[in-house]
Amino acid sequence: ACFDAISDPLAIVKEDGEVVRGNSAFAKSAGVLINRLPGLVPIRDAFGELPAPGAVSDADETVSEVQRGDRAWLVRTFPFPEVGAVTVFHPM
Repeated sequence: ACFDAISDPLAIVKEDGEVVRGNSAFAKSAGVLINRLPGLVPIRDAFGELPAPGAVSDADETVSEVQRGDRAWLVRTFPFPEVGAVTVFHPM
């Protein structure tokens, strides 16, 4: 319930881009039913290629901007041990 209560799109993503879990805001932004997210939606199909955590900065957090259609997002990606990363999208 807490995961879905977050209003910004949020996803837990494997290193290969496979979505492990996403909240309802992520499903809506990706245009996918929430029960179809896990294992079926590579994050790059929903939002394009994203830098891997730490690929752009020295910190554990990577920040980038992503354009999807007419929407722009500030994307924060954090390493998530044994899974891949947690990715948070904030509308710009």
